[in-house]
Amino acid sequence: MQLVYEKEKRLRMMMKMHGLGDAAYWLVMYGWFFLLYAAYMIVLVVFGSAVGISTFRHNSYGIQFVLFFLFGNNMIAMAFLLSCFFTNSRTATLFAYMLVFSTGILGSLLLSQLINAGLWFTTIIEFIPSFSLYRGITELGEYATLGLLRGSNGMTVANLADSGNGMTGTWVILAAEWVIFMVAALYLEQVYASGTGNRRSPLFFLEWLPQLKQPRQARASDGLKLPTVSFAVPASPTKGSGVLQTLGLKAKDAATPIKTTGGGFMGLSTPAPSPVKRPASAGPAAALAGFS
Repeated sequence: MQLVYEKEKRLRMMMKMHGLGDAAYWLVMYGWFFLLYAAYMIVLVVFGSAVGISTFRHNSYGIQFVLFFLFGNNMIAMAFLLSCFFTNSRTATLFAYMLVFSTGILGSLLLSQLINAGLWFTTIIEFIPSFSLYRGITELGEYATLGLLRGSNGMTVANLADSGNGMTGTWVILAAEWVIFMVAALYLEQVYASGTGNRRSPLFFLEWLPQLKQPRQARASDGLKLPTVSFAVPASPTKGSGVLQTLGLKAKDAATPIKTTGGGFMGLSTPAPSPVKRPASAGPAAALAGFS
């Protein structure tokens, strides 16, 4: 939602104008989302273990860490991917709530029965990340229940090789989707819905190949010979004046034409300025005569 909001309000474009690169933006946002998720999961596991929930207390914390770590990164990558298809933050928020509630209800009503039945297409359904998490929590719950009945621990590393244990498959699915979602998000953000408003070519990742580099288009000014413009520096009545000293000329060389290229307007030569003739003062009588 935050990603869509920044794109909707042009905040991403403003940050881009101030020099923020795409890599820095993605790294900061990814780190921020992961910190929020990590804080939430730490509180959940600690308080769940404190109140005596068997799923947390009787199973290996290492297995729980791997499951929640992979699922968190999977969700962040999926959020980046889905943000490319939304331009309104309210629509993105509504879609997110519908996705969470629908997958939760279907997981509790449907997926548990499919897992117990051992149907082959259950693994295909787990490619939806929420269902993968539900499969992992289901495995933890079943092993915790067996541990309570037997008076032993729940799921440990040794139990990952048990027949029917789907925890390893869940890890593989979450890890693979994490990479796929992130690569797809990076690609679509460049060619489909860039937050900066600049869409690149669908084959931008091949621009480093020499045969695919586009040659620079010829401009109208290429090969154009600029005209030569001549102008003369007016002579100064005072020898060694500031203007002549600046130009490095003497008073006798002041009227020598100087040639330069690229000056002037539309190829015209700049003429030397002509002296301005001022009429001699005729006194107040002549001034009054002009009004008669």
